[in-house]
Amino acid sequence: MYAARDSWAQLDEFMCATWISGATVAEVVQTFNARSEDLTHPRAVTVQDEVEDGFAADPIGVRLLIREVAGWVAVLEVRSSRGADDAVLTALSQGGRALNIVAGERGTYLTYAVQGRVTHDFDADDIGEDDPEVREIRDWANGLGVDVHEWSEYPGGAAFSLAEAITGTELDDSWAVGEWIGVRLPG
Repeated sequence: MYAARDSWAQLDEFMCATWISGATVAEVVQTFNARSEDLTHPRAVTVQDEVEDGFAADPIGVRLLIREVAGWVAVLEVRSSRGADDAVLTALSQGGRALNIVAGERGTYLTYAVQGRVTHDFDADDIGEDDPEVREIRDWANGLGVDVHEWSEYPGGAAFSLAEAITGTELDDSWAVGEWIGVRLPG
């Protein structure tokens, strides 16, 4: 389970991660309204290189980092959060599921869509509270192995633990390592 509190340290300021099942990389790129021609001659990049060199210095626009992991298409955004848009998530999940986490200084937000419908949308900081309005979400997360105490102690880590449970992919520091495809979004 996601245990490293400083995981993906290079993305700590703001990060938007989306996982999609039931869609191809080309379909995901199209839904994000990104440049599909970037897939014709893909440029392999690493998250660390992109953060250090590409994202900060890119005058043309934002880049998505995309790769396939364990039957899911994973998308990382650093200077944008299109994956958090409900319309994008519902479109991405038409043939399966889509999960988005936006994490930054203001908190961690998780949205989950199944077959074109958002089923869960919440602020991770609120789940540890003893509030009947979040009971259904706590029960759902608990059923996937994420205990309510995790939400109270470290809500961001609990959100990533939930993402691990949903995607079946370990999201430790090694997950971000490796080659990703850099795809441009229009400025």
